[in-house]
Amino acid sequence: VEGKATAFQNYGHIFTYQGKYPQALSGYLEALSYYEKLDKKHPAGWIYAHIAKTHLLARNFEKAIDYWYLALKKFRERTDESVSAGSVRDTSTMFQGLYLTYQYMGMFEKAIEIALKVLDVGTKNNFDITELMIVTFKIGHNYLLVGETDSAKVYFDKALAYPDANMDIQALKYRPVAWLGNLYARNGEIDTAIVYLKKAYKWYNKTGF
Repeated sequence: VEGKATAFQNYGHIFTYQGKYPQALSGYLEALSYYEKLDKKHPAGWIYAHIAKTHLLARNFEKAIDYWYLALKKFRERTDESVSAGSVRDTSTMFQGLYLTYQYMGMFEKAIEIALKVLDVGTKNNFDITELMIVTFKIGHNYLLVGETDSAKVYFDKALAYPDANMDIQALKYRPVAWLGNLYARNGEIDTAIVYLKKAYKWYNKTGF
């Protein structure tokens, strides 16, 4: 039976990759029915997540949100060993899905609320520094989108304060650098805006991004 669940899950993955979302959802729902019968909470949680992602790709945002929360609920259920079915990483990933969905919907305040939870959980659980920095500057960008430039600057500066532990971090830092240029331009501080935008442009032009 578990083999059938895996097969239907794989069908879901294939159809999602092909952009055939109704067929993908059918595969995932078949897999879910098997995992639920087997009381396999962790794989069931991930099927809910795959369904949420498929609805997100199909721009069925409300459905996506419903299934992200169903995935969270499943991961928080207790197993026979009296532990949560999902790990901290599992629940954090679901929150990141919610963040992305709310952002696509233009609900930036809600996206900020979710992203702050992700950052808090990631910091407390020593998530990878690159991931933490990305979440940090995304919070800043959403604050910029809602016009809260002071808060945006705080989180852009926090992102830039992460140590340059690897080349990925060094490259990614030029996003908040460019956004700071936009922020200062919005505030009428044109000279400062030009400094940041030139810095970002010089790096992107040099590296071919």
